[in-house]
Amino acid sequence: MGLKAAAVDSAELSRVVPEMLAALRGDESTRQFFLGYLRAALRGEALRVLLAAAETYRREKEPDMQSVEDVINARVRRAGQRAAKRGRAVGLRDAVRRVVAKRFKKLPDDLDARLAAADAATLEKWLDLAVTAKSLKAVFH
Repeated sequence: MGLKAAAVDSAELSRVVPEMLAALRGDESTRQFFLGYLRAALRGEALRVLLAAAETYRREKEPDMQSVEDVINARVRRAGQRAAKRGRAVGLRDAVRRVVAKRFKKLPDDLDARLAAADAATLEKWLDLAVTAKSLKAVFH
């Protein structure tokens, strides 16, 4: 069940966030998940309260802890990188499929499964081969 920003009491949030951060001390991945979840769920004033409470806790109790903004920015960066990587792989799969379909007409039944299972480097290799190969077998072997 998600949080609703309108239902969040700012005073309660200011009290709970430091307690949760303290409880999660030593478990950085869960701590980052907790902060990321709250960041995604909260809006407006509730979000500002979250960020302020977490930053105050960090400065006062754990100055070596990564700042909330750094945690959030790192999560956003990683999510963007994963999305870009997935998007690139999808584009490569589509390109290999199109080139193979145009050049060789009859496609093997397992082509889509093979494309889905391939990593980006393999897809790039297949795309290069698909452009110049004399046969479909030469592309995938």
